Amino acid sequence: MSFNVLAEGAIDYAAVAAKVASFAPLELFPVPPARPGELPALGVACPLSRCGEDAARALDRVVRFLWANRVHVYELWGGQEVSNETELAELCANVR
Repeated sequence: MSFNVLAEGAIDYAAVAAKVASFAPLELFPVPPARPGELPALGVACPLSRCGEDAARALDRVVRFLWANRVHVYELWGGQEVSNETELAELCANVR
């Protein structure tokens, strides 16, 4: 099992890959659009065996990077968008 986040928007996969290469606890994978006109997405997974402080810090950095690039971020346990500092703090607390 893993803790999962989905980021949706105009994603530059190369830029994301370069930025997050050092975030070892997380696994990132592209999710191409299923139909024309849909936005590309990026899956971010943190296997439960890797949860902890390092994973929470890595997730915080990834989400902030995605926000800076105007990408919408959703946590998949409840399907809610993570769009502010409070929600990000809750998301990271769940990964600790």
